[in-house]
Amino acid sequence: MKNLGISVGPPTLVTPAEARIGKYAARLSVVPLVALGYSGYFKAAPPFRSVPIDITLLFALVTSLFLFVAILRRCCHDTRAVPVFLGLWGTFTVGAAMDIGAEHSAQKVFYLSSVTLLCAISPCFFFEDPRAKRLFLWSTIFCSSLMGVLAAFSPDLLAQSEFGRFNLDGATTIGTARVFGAGVVVATILALTGSRGRWWWALVAAVFMGLTISVGSRGPVISVLIAVSAALLLMKTVRRRRVWAFSQLLVAVGLMAYSSAVSPTAASDRVRLFLSGDETDVAREFLFSEAWRQITMDPLGVGWGGFGVTHSFDGFNAGQATYPHNIFLEIAVEGGWIAALSFLLVAMLAIRGLVIGSTTPESAALLGLGVYWLAVAQTSSDVNGNRMTWVVLALGLIGRVREHRGYSGQAVNAASRR
Repeated sequence: MKNLGISVGPPTLVTPAEARIGKYAARLSVVPLVALGYSGYFKAAPPFRSVPIDITLLFALVTSLFLFVAILRRCCHDTRAVPVFLGLWGTFTVGAAMDIGAEHSAQKVFYLSSVTLLCAISPCFFFEDPRAKRLFLWSTIFCSSLMGVLAAFSPDLLAQSEFGRFNLDGATTIGTARVFGAGVVVATILALTGSRGRWWWALVAAVFMGLTISVGSRGPVISVLIAVSAALLLMKTVRRRRVWAFSQLLVAVGLMAYSSAVSPTAASDRVRLFLSGDETDVAREFLFSEAWRQITMDPLGVGWGGFGVTHSFDGFNAGQATYPHNIFLEIAVEGGWIAALSFLLVAMLAIRGLVIGSTTPESAALLGLGVYWLAVAQTSSDVNGNRMTWVVLALGLIGRVREHRGYSGQAVNAASRR
């Protein structure tokens, strides 16, 4: 450094008070990140309609500020997780180049390269303290509870009167069910893995599951079952009592099905709707088939925002721009084959990382959330709307790269004993 003409003084000493403030600031940075991930499900609700700025952009700005501070403090689990996402986003540029100049493409590329990328990279800097993961889980429970309170005081009267669905005014039913489902996954896994206060968590899981079913959206319910089952099968913390945990899960599902069957007509209708599906499932199958057909024809992708149906079907007009309601199909049809294969590889590495770190009930709940948000991304929303999917994938990659350093599970264990 002396040869370059740069004067370097002695290292700055940090007082214990400053270190403590920095640690709490790093831990609290999880809050705006979670708020950013869930903001899309709440911003159309009455309490947030009067906010003069889009709350998604607001929380993105706050998260960016926390990220800037974290970078200055050089707080990061392992910087090897960041280039993985940057490389993935590099493959996304092919889709951006295929549709340059289109208005719909410009808007989607802007969000993809800003807000969505922020959700993917920020966790690499925000989870230096293992207790930040606990705050992440509690924030998930808070968002599910907030959705229940808001839906109770500001219900969607049309969905309630005509279809018997419990939904937040201004929100989509599948979005409401997604938020409830995340709470179900966390509470159920904490209850089944013997976490402290397991009976309390069982009650919370039962309440959230009842709310999820009352919404009447199949995708989140199926994703909950997949996530909890996969977590119990793969997590390391309950290997000795896996059969007992699965037995408890089957009993809970049986009791839930029986109580719904003997409950009033509205609840029974929700169960029948769940089993038989509705017109949205038919439309989703149509979009899946259209996406697969175009994927085989365009290896480089049609460009971000360029997917559209080629013929009219059940509310879709020929040439209408839409999205496949499946994140993998969307990346494949709009971003190209290389981008889709890259995303698949990142997802596999992320889930592997979550499995490696699943040595405590809390880290097992993170594994369940990882599977859950990846599963729901296959049935609804688009690549930018599935922000929580990118957050949990980042958490998995953090665990994957830390495996080579030999302490991926030790820090979480230490935190859970405090």
